[in-house]
Amino acid sequence: MKEDLKTIFYMGLGAISETNEKMKEVKDELYSKGKELYEKGIIANEELHRNITESIKENVTIVNVNTEKTSKEDILDSISKLSESDRKELMASLNKKGWADVNNEERKGKKQS
Repeated sequence: MKEDLKTIFYMGLGAISETNEKMKEVKDELYSKGKELYEKGIIANEELHRNITESIKENVTIVNVNTEKTSKEDILDSISKLSESDRKELMASLNKKGWADVNNEERKGKKQS
């Protein structure tokens, strides 16, 4: 009977040892699979982000619509923020359309009076 108890005790220790070894193997395997999936997920997420960004750039047009009427003050404020070269371009465009000559004609009319 004493030998039987020793045998059972040793079997129990062996089972614990075997379980511990198998658990370590399973743990290591699960860890490596989880890490691999995580890294694949990061790559897939970055690729998805890049594809969405490219798709938005290709298919979306941003239109700025000013629904309020622009006042003279707003226009003058915008003109004052322009660079010197942009102001010259603006004046050239206004002259081409004949809009910048209004003040000159008014001045001419005042001189003739």
